[in-house]
Amino acid sequence: MKLPRRTGVGPPGIFLSALLLAVAFWVKPYIPLPPLFARPTIPEIALGAGIVFSVLLVVWAVRSLPIQKRGMGVCSNGAYRYVRHPVYGAFSSVGALGLALYFNHPIFLLWFVAIQFLWNWLVRFEEQMMVEEFGEEYEQYMEYTGRLLPRFGRRPSEP
Repeated sequence: MKLPRRTGVGPPGIFLSALLLAVAFWVKPYIPLPPLFARPTIPEIALGAGIVFSVLLVVWAVRSLPIQKRGMGVCSNGAYRYVRHPVYGAFSSVGALGLALYFNHPIFLLWFVAIQFLWNWLVRFEEQMMVEEFGEEYEQYMEYTGRLLPRFGRRPSEP
């Protein structure tokens, strides 16, 4: 059975993350804290690494679940063997951390922490829809995979 294509929580998550980033920029002048790094090259390296690793994770996720197979069942191979939402995880963790370090101010680390809570909260709505569609198969999948970051340890005998 092929499910209808849905956008999921990505668009509102990106919008709310950007809104929180704008708030961080707005608040920054009122919080006179020293920069995180004294050397100007470290933030650029952090941003570059965040972008590279995010792109690699997204490519791995897309290759693990091609567009034509989306909505046809629970995918538990490739990137989805470790993380239920690898694209959201790539953005909200690796990419956002690189961006927060690039802006080189403690307020952006608070932004990074805030969007961790935001994305974990938003993804619950998408997971609820997946449980409704795929039932026990998705619930079992949730037991051994992390939501946005890998959960190491318990693995199924057959992925």
